[in-house]
Amino acid sequence: MSPGGLKRVMAPVSSQEEDEEGALVHASPSGKRRKASLPEAPEDPPADGSVVREGVPTLAAEPASSRPSGTWRAGFIRRVHVENFMRHQNFTVDFGPNVTFISGKNGSGKSATLQALQCCLGVRARKMGRGTSLGGFVRRGCHSALVVVTLCNEGEGKEAYKPEVFGDRITVERRIDTKGSGSVVIRDSTGKKVGSTMWELNRILDHLNLMVGNPAVVTTQDVARTFLSNDTNDASRYKLFLAATLLDQVKGNLSGTSLATEKMGDMLQSKQKDVDRTFAEYKRAKKQLEHAKSIEQHVQLESHCENVLAWKDVYEIGDKLDVLNHKLEVKAPAALNKCGEKLDAAAKEREGLELNRERRVNAVEELTGRLEDLRQTVRTTKLSLKELTQREAKHDKDLELLREELGERKQERQEMEIALREMAESSDASGAQALRREREEKIAEAQGAEKAAEDELGRAKEAFEAELAVFNEMKGELHDRKQQVQAVKMDIRDMEEDIERLSGRGRRSGASWAQNPNLFGQGYDRLLHEVEARVSRGEFRHPPVGPIGMHLELADAHWGLGVQAAIGNLLGTFVLHDEKDLQVFRQCARRAWGGGRQAPNATVSSFDRKLVRVPQNRLPPQRYATVQSVLRCNHPTHSHVVWNTLIDQGRVEATVLVDDFEQGKDAIFRGNARPASKAYDVTGMVFEVKGSGTQVSRQTLRDNQKTVRLSVAGQDDEGPKRQLQSRLKNAALQLEAHVAEELRLDACMKEKDEELAGREARIAELQDECLTLRDATSRTLEMVREALQEAGEGMEGMEAQISDLDVEVARLEGKIREVEEMAEQIRGEVDNCQSLIESKQAEQAKMTDESEAMVSNAQSLDKEMEATSNQVEKWKEKEAYIKKQMKVLEQQKAEYKPRYDQKREAAELVCPESEVQAALGEVSRIMDQELDLRSEEDMKDVEKLLKKMRSSIQQMVKECGSLEELELAFFKKEKEFENEQKIFTRIKVPYDMIRESLEHRWMKFESMRRNLQKITQNTFNMNMGKRGHAGQLKFSHKEETLTISVRMNQGDGKAGRKVKDMKSLSGGERSLSTLAFILALGTECESPFRAADEFDVFMDAVNRKVSLRTLLNFAVDNPKQQMILLTPQDLSEVEEIREEIKGHQDYHEKFIKLIRMPR
Repeated sequence: MSPGGLKRVMAPVSSQEEDEEGALVHASPSGKRRKASLPEAPEDPPADGSVVREGVPTLAAEPASSRPSGTWRAGFIRRVHVENFMRHQNFTVDFGPNVTFISGKNGSGKSATLQALQCCLGVRARKMGRGTSLGGFVRRGCHSALVVVTLCNEGEGKEAYKPEVFGDRITVERRIDTKGSGSVVIRDSTGKKVGSTMWELNRILDHLNLMVGNPAVVTTQDVARTFLSNDTNDASRYKLFLAATLLDQVKGNLSGTSLATEKMGDMLQSKQKDVDRTFAEYKRAKKQLEHAKSIEQHVQLESHCENVLAWKDVYEIGDKLDVLNHKLEVKAPAALNKCGEKLDAAAKEREGLELNRERRVNAVEELTGRLEDLRQTVRTTKLSLKELTQREAKHDKDLELLREELGERKQERQEMEIALREMAESSDASGAQALRREREEKIAEAQGAEKAAEDELGRAKEAFEAELAVFNEMKGELHDRKQQVQAVKMDIRDMEEDIERLSGRGRRSGASWAQNPNLFGQGYDRLLHEVEARVSRGEFRHPPVGPIGMHLELADAHWGLGVQAAIGNLLGTFVLHDEKDLQVFRQCARRAWGGGRQAPNATVSSFDRKLVRVPQNRLPPQRYATVQSVLRCNHPTHSHVVWNTLIDQGRVEATVLVDDFEQGKDAIFRGNARPASKAYDVTGMVFEVKGSGTQVSRQTLRDNQKTVRLSVAGQDDEGPKRQLQSRLKNAALQLEAHVAEELRLDACMKEKDEELAGREARIAELQDECLTLRDATSRTLEMVREALQEAGEGMEGMEAQISDLDVEVARLEGKIREVEEMAEQIRGEVDNCQSLIESKQAEQAKMTDESEAMVSNAQSLDKEMEATSNQVEKWKEKEAYIKKQMKVLEQQKAEYKPRYDQKREAAELVCPESEVQAALGEVSRIMDQELDLRSEEDMKDVEKLLKKMRSSIQQMVKECGSLEELELAFFKKEKEFENEQKIFTRIKVPYDMIRESLEHRWMKFESMRRNLQKITQNTFNMNMGKRGHAGQLKFSHKEETLTISVRMNQGDGKAGRKVKDMKSLSGGERSLSTLAFILALGTECESPFRAADEFDVFMDAVNRKVSLRTLLNFAVDNPKQQMILLTPQDLSEVEEIREEIKGHQDYHEKFIKLIRMPR
């Protein structure tokens, strides 16, 4: 790198350093990016510095046409604008392209311009000497500050940075907050945002060679005070020289590389030792391996023994597997077949006995029914006999009373006749007696006619009562027949509706049985329609579930009637979430049915309740089917609600289903299905035990209820449909027979009704005839009395009394005859009842004996069945035992088979089966005997030989190691040596290259440092010589010191003494020498601009004027470099010096720009 071509070297700041020292953060705390605009600069700023504006509102960037006289070059500073930065609230300053002087008193904020420039262009707060954090630059009382720097991007060739992107200006905006964080925004000449990262800013600064952190480029107030005061020393000057010429960065890079190279050298030496060590181990392993190969013969014999023993286990387990296969495939099937034949024979015998027993049981039940009917007949007959006996006693008592009364009347008449004869003897009564006999004959004739009429009337009444009883019996039979016709018609209508539903369901492709809600209740389709309307309006908290039968299916049609008998009353039930939903549901029912019907069954069960888990101790044994086990719920979302309702109200989990009567009794009455207390068979018959222990078995389904309403999962409807059609045909025939019988009974009743009407008319005639005869008898008696009265007054009264007694006697005799006839009839009925009772009792005794005989035969059959069942159970147990043993054999086979396969696979890995015989022959040859793999003794001899070989090998291994281990160790060491050698080579090659390059670079650094040293020394001497002084720079690179020695001009052409200690000079002389030194350092920076703050501190008026002249002469000699000078002194001498440099070819009238800070 040539001294004239040394460029700015500035590495990017790491994120850690930025956080510690308040460097740039690329986004504001709020996360929003903000634009900063600048006030527009005037096209021709006045020379008196009136361009400084405090509090001017910010505007857009300067227009490209605004360009003052002079030449602007890429990297020149056009403008600095700050807001809330240090003491400034809103401050903007525009610079000229050549020399810009900023003057102002201390505290006016002129130094803040350079601080803002460095802060905006990425210099850390520590290097600016004004604090440790950028947050300290924020104006007191504010939260953030804004700094905007406008750079010129014009120039020849490639001086400008991406002019097609940025144009002729680049604006850098930096916002910082009180915490030291901030963000950066880069804009083009139009104000458009182009970038926002520190990396992009560093690219711009590198291209424009803006070294704002170099003290020779930007000499801050602190640097100027330090070097112009007595606080500086030779070491500080040397550091300033390195920093200004950027040699400190180059030296730092080379020193870091040297340190890394030294570490690589140490690593390389360590790797060389590792390579030597692994090579020695590799040689030693190779030697041991060669020695160990002598035991290969013993190892080969050991391998043969191991091969033989490996296959020994395989053959042993294979023999066991053959035995197991023989038992499983030959012996066990034969025993199982024999057991099955015995079991089939016993089962067949038990089946025959069960059929015989069933016939006997049916006969006993039939005989028991007949016997019970007979007993009922005997009881009825005895009751009739008792009633007849009571009636007979009553009639005997009445007959006795009538006879006593008749005797009294006859005695009284006899006495009166005696008295009458005595009276007749005393007088002539022949005429009266003849008259009396005549009247008596008339009376007897009238009474005879009356009695004949009464007898005929009694017979007519008896016939009428008999016919009326037959009529009433026919009337009851006709009523029963009409009820049967009505019931059959209802059954036919139900079956026709079911067939129509099945047919309609078949026509609906893919429709299910449960999609027809009317199966579970008439009008349910209208009710569901109303419920859906209320659900759509959101009146229900949860949509109702129901009817339940729509969401259930049968797993097996075999249990259809049993399930319907068990939960038929729940199939039409609706389930609601709470009471509110129940009220809404009832409103739906009233609206759908008009209030004329009772509301359907509904229950409340929370839909949030989880599925009920029934404890195992509440469930019947698993061998019994339950209602829950044969049902399937197809509700898409609330199946748990359906199951909870069925469990709570139907106990479906504990209701057992059985095939027949015997299984029902076995499950419930004998308690084999406990804790279940109820069962249903396939016909709908229920078996249950009441609370008092009463065993009940009854049919729960009527004929019209034997249509299964639940569908069968995966089954079509043709079977139920054919069944219904067959039942419908039978019902139609039955209806036809009932209707014919009804018509016949109706015709018979009409005939009986006509006959009864005739008999009633005849009874009425006879009653009129009896009344007429009684009247005639009464008139005859009256005529007899009148005649007797005419016959004589004495006998008149007595004869009248005798006539009355005759009439009374005749009446009593007739009454006695009637009672005797009725008593005789009752005695006949009593005899008939007694004979009937005797015959029925004899028949009952016979049937009882027959029943006892049948029961005895049934008991003997039960014993035979028990013995046969024992035989069946015995053979079943034997069959189960054989199957269990077969399972044990299968398990043993399953255990042996993997072991056999594993052993065989392992043996195949050790030695293929084709080579085992060769290994066996080799071992036999060594042992000098014939060996058999299946011989236990031979295998023991092989094991002994193997132990002997292993012992010999171990002894040899102790001496030289195992061959396998030695081979493995040898290969490991060989691989390790190769790897170490490769690693060493990979490190050594780049190390040699880096070391050679580093030596070359150190040589170039020394050469570059010498050249910069000479240039700086010559430039310093030249700067001093321009004022008549002489100076010399003495460098000590070893001690890192720089000594300045000057010889000040005393005037009149006399040279002063040589001064080596700068402290012995006056303040102005020291400042002038330092200024010359700094100008000399800056010649090699090639920065587009240079800035100095308080460069004339500690100078008197003469030296200040000299310094100004020196700086202006330097500026006019270097028109391609912009200079910014800050001073607290008066600038009145600048006008005088301006006149001196007007003759320079690069001077123009706006070469110097003066800015005075406001007070």
